[in-house]
Amino acid sequence: LIIPGLFANSFTNKNSVVVNLSGNCFPSHSHSNCEGSSLSLPLEIILLFPSILSFVSFFKKTSVKPDVINPILKQKNSSEVSQSLKLYKVFSRPNVTLDDMTELESVKRFVSENSFSPDVLEQTEVQVKYSGYIEKEKANAKKLNNLENIKIPSNFNYSKVQSLSTEATQKLNKIKPTTLSQASRISGVSPNDISVLMVYMGR
Repeated sequence: LIIPGLFANSFTNKNSVVVNLSGNCFPSHSHSNCEGSSLSLPLEIILLFPSILSFVSFFKKTSVKPDVINPILKQKNSSEVSQSLKLYKVFSRPNVTLDDMTELESVKRFVSENSFSPDVLEQTEVQVKYSGYIEKEKANAKKLNNLENIKIPSNFNYSKVQSLSTEATQKLNKIKPTTLSQASRISGVSPNDISVLMVYMGR
């Protein structure tokens, strides 16, 4: 299970928690007040968040010396390092697993001291490995929210925008979306077309 909203806002709703990728979530008994992309998670998963955040933070703050980490990197056919670096960077490498990281005394000791459950260990690895994807999804959700705020006049003539592709011009003139967010979801309208419209509208 990937928890894309681990670093986003969340609120409790009965026996689950709604997590919002864009961070624009407001307490409610329904999902209607959540803008952007959201999902509902069991409370037992949410209760793991403090431990997961603590473990992720440990990897971000703790450094490891070359003579300590290079034997593991060599064993995994991963590029060795010439200077100390954060454990998070090592752990982020695709061929380095949590089992590899727990060979380090500092990691092994931190896990033991905090008595982390297998679920916490699993979710920590997921968060580190998929952090780039998670941040990208959050950025996309925020971008869509921003595009929703950019209104398009009902009489807007897309044919005047010379940099638009022919297909985009035809479809936009036919469908006449009311916001750039709607325009971005039309088949045949590329991200480049949306960028052109943003520039044309002075955004």
